[in-house]
Amino acid sequence: MDERLYTAALTGNVVHLHQLLKEDPLMLHSAALASAETPLHVASMCGNLQFVKEMIRLKPEFAGELNQNGFGPVHLASANGHVEIVKELLMVNRDHCRLKGRDRSTPLHYATVKGIGVINELISFCEESFEDVTIRDETSLHLAVKNNQFEALKIMVDMLRRLNKGEILNKKNQEGNTILHLATSLKQREAVELLLMKAPTSTPLEVNLMNNSNLTALDYLLILPMEPNDRDIEAMLRQAGAKRAQEIGQVLDLQILENYGNNQTEIAVVESPLDRLVGFFKFQRGRDSLSDARNALLVIVVLIATATFQAGLSPPGGVWQDSGNASNQTTFGSSNYVSTNTSGNAPGVSILSGSDAVSFGIFLFFNSAGFYVSLFMIHILTCGFPLRFELQICIWAMGFTYSITMFTITPNGKLGIMFNVIVVLFPIGIPFMSKWIRVV
Repeated sequence: MDERLYTAALTGNVVHLHQLLKEDPLMLHSAALASAETPLHVASMCGNLQFVKEMIRLKPEFAGELNQNGFGPVHLASANGHVEIVKELLMVNRDHCRLKGRDRSTPLHYATVKGIGVINELISFCEESFEDVTIRDETSLHLAVKNNQFEALKIMVDMLRRLNKGEILNKKNQEGNTILHLATSLKQREAVELLLMKAPTSTPLEVNLMNNSNLTALDYLLILPMEPNDRDIEAMLRQAGAKRAQEIGQVLDLQILENYGNNQTEIAVVESPLDRLVGFFKFQRGRDSLSDARNALLVIVVLIATATFQAGLSPPGGVWQDSGNASNQTTFGSSNYVSTNTSGNAPGVSILSGSDAVSFGIFLFFNSAGFYVSLFMIHILTCGFPLRFELQICIWAMGFTYSITMFTITPNGKLGIMFNVIVVLFPIGIPFMSKWIRVV
């Protein structure tokens, strides 16, 4: 496009436009050939109404052309909320209201995200634009929820009520999500309330539709980390009859059995109390949130790490307190047992390692395995926590302290060194081995 023509469109200077056309009557034709972007695109984006009117009079075909980015003049005007310009462009051809641009987006899709004031104008020209979807099968309602445009959503829901087009609220995108799925997953309380309370009565909002992952809107709410407004959203959903996918499956199973039972003598479906008890404590993705599961696991592994660390410091039978022939007193409960160190073991060496090396080795191996695996789980479960670097220092220091303790309580000599390698260092590799096995 000629730079002078571009400047005229950018500033909305109609007088300058006519001067340029006097100099070169074919300038607009040349502009259309030289670039996909026309002066009408520039003027529509900048909101220059008079220039737009003049361009439409001179070259009305520009109104339906897409630029190199896949946008038509009506897309640009809609995205920027230029209501009067949108009206002028649609008067050229009302079908421009459904003009497919980049990603098959229509002017209504762009208006929903950025140009709320244009929505009424677009719908008044073409009610069918509600049905248009993007390349990801998203309606304008999906885009309003995704971009947190509550006012745009409110306007469109009110219009759907007046037009009796409630079925559009139940449309699914490429992932099978309705707008209720999106509003629930994004924890948009106002949007959920609007959809449940203001939906058209001609075609009710279906609250139990499942997406491609077989999840309902209520499932989305319950599997995500809990937030302060979640209880209110859950109460609204349940009041509207929302269920988890698992509950819907159970209802369907009972209906099938009931229908089958009409032609049979008797059908008994009995679940034992033990099965119900076990099922209550099992983790259920639709019922239990992942954050609660992580918190429970974190508490468990911390307790395991504490217990195994303490067991390593105080092995069964105690440790030698002195070298030589000194007496060693070990306390078990309320009784005192005196052990005499006649073998010359160094202080701190486990008594059990000398009297029953096999039992001591088994104890040390499994205790070390439990300790190091619990540290590894703490490392995994605290990903993304604040002050994680400082926490990692504490974990490594704790692991190093435990390893030194294990080297201290085992006997000296070559056999003791080999013993340490097997029962202390080998358990350290267990978490990495398990990770490698899962990958393979």
